[in-house]
Order: sequence, then structure tokens, then C-alpha cells
Amino acid sequence: MCSSDLMISRTGKVIAANPSAEAIRGMNAKEIEASLRDDDRWKIFREDGTVFLPAEFPLRRALRTGRGLKNVVVGTRLGGRTVRWFSLSTQPVYAPRSARPAYVVASFEDVTRQRRVEAENMRLAAAVRASPDAITSTDLDYRYVSWNAGAEKLFGYS
Repeated sequence: MCSSDLMISRTGKVIAANPSAEAIRGMNAKEIEASLRDDDRWKIFREDGTVFLPAEFPLRRALRTGRGLKNVVVGTRLGGRTVRWFSLSTQPVYAPRSARPAYVVASFEDVTRQRRVEAENMRLAAAVRASPDAITSTDLDYRYVSWNAGAEKLFGYS
């Protein structure tokens, strides 16, 4: 996966944005900066669907508290399209002799595909558990590694 990185000042100015960050947002650094000032363009939500309040948004939180965050999963609808999920980490940067962060570096990776695969795996696992049929799986050496209740009933093993 390719990391997308932004460096943003305390005032909201985008100091740096790598090409991956610009591509994901579909905006150049100046457009990203303008959108950061418009909370309606940055509808970011948690995994449970609740929207981050502006002060809770990880970039602003890191600037406010001076503490970085690691691997916060956030969702957004880029351009009104389908939901995209990102793993976001932030790190505040301090100017010399400053008690407050001057900048925050945000790194994020698109984890949408990974989340879709995980969701599909959970659906398949639920179907196997619910099936009355005997279903088993083996590893590459043909050793049984899992079986459902139907297999336990048929073969007498648990």
C-alpha cells in the first residue's frame, strides 16, 4: 500500500502533500487546504457511522492535544461516491521552544479493499457456522483445520 501524507500548520495551511494524498482527495494542495476550512466537505465518520465533530477530527485533535494518533479507521464519501475507509495516523510537530504543536503530519492508507475482504470473510464464516451440512477445511498438507457443527454431528468429533 502507498502512504498518503499531508503536513498541515496550526492555521490550516497545507505545507506539503504528496501525490498520493492529492490523488485520493482528487485535489491539489491548495484545494485540500480550502476544503479543510469547510467541514461539510470533510464528512469523516467512525466505523460505527457516527460523524466526527470538527474538534474531534484526528488532525485537529493532534494539534489541540499535542498527542499523535495511530491507525484510526475513518470513513468518508469522496465526491459523494461510495464509502472509502482509511487508516489514519497523526504526529504533531513542535517548533523550537514551543509548548504547542506548530504542524501536524497525517499519514493515511486506503483500507477499503481490506475492509471489504474482511466483511466477506465474516459473511462466509457465518454461513458455514449456520449450515446444517458438514463443512470442513484443510491446510495445504490436508490436515483438518476447521469444521462446523454439521461435521461434528456427522463424524462424532468436536
